[in-house]
Amino acid sequence: MRSKLMRSLLFVIIILVGGVASGWTQAQAPAQPVNFKELLPFVKIELPDWELVKEPEGMTMKHPGMMMSQAGAEYKSGEKFLEVNVVDGGMTPMAGANFGLMKGVEVESTEGTTKTIEVQGFQAIEQYQHQEQEASLTIMVGNRFMVNLKGQGLENTQVLKDVAAKMDLNKLATLAPAK
Repeated sequence: MRSKLMRSLLFVIIILVGGVASGWTQAQAPAQPVNFKELLPFVKIELPDWELVKEPEGMTMKHPGMMMSQAGAEYKSGEKFLEVNVVDGGMTPMAGANFGLMKGVEVESTEGTTKTIEVQGFQAIEQYQHQEQEASLTIMVGNRFMVNLKGQGLENTQVLKDVAAKMDLNKLATLAPAK
């Protein structure tokens, strides 16, 4: 999953660099992230035929110029693995808008596919690598939270979509206080 992690990290960097280039860092300061304890319930999900590897973990980090909270959990089912993460980087609405610029993207190659979809009304990007049998689903919730689901040993992205369907993304969106 390391190469997939690098691709996902590159994707997030592209979104954030686009936000910086568009000037959102000067226009609005990042919001205070919610405490990781508020994110933990979103990653502890009852999944039939999947076992929670260990209790969900998280952290909140505050540093001048960068604040974030993250919660994550890992699951397994036989030889299949699944990670569920929620990140609150206190992003501004402009960062979410940059994510929205990806709408309508669809790429298919011999290695895999990448396309934008909607999950519970929120913009998302799904990726699947055929040979590695690795899948990822990244959902931008409320122009603030990044929900990342990653799986290994999967035939397609359907398991990730099923897991996302069990998450209350509308409730997650309400954790961001209105400005």
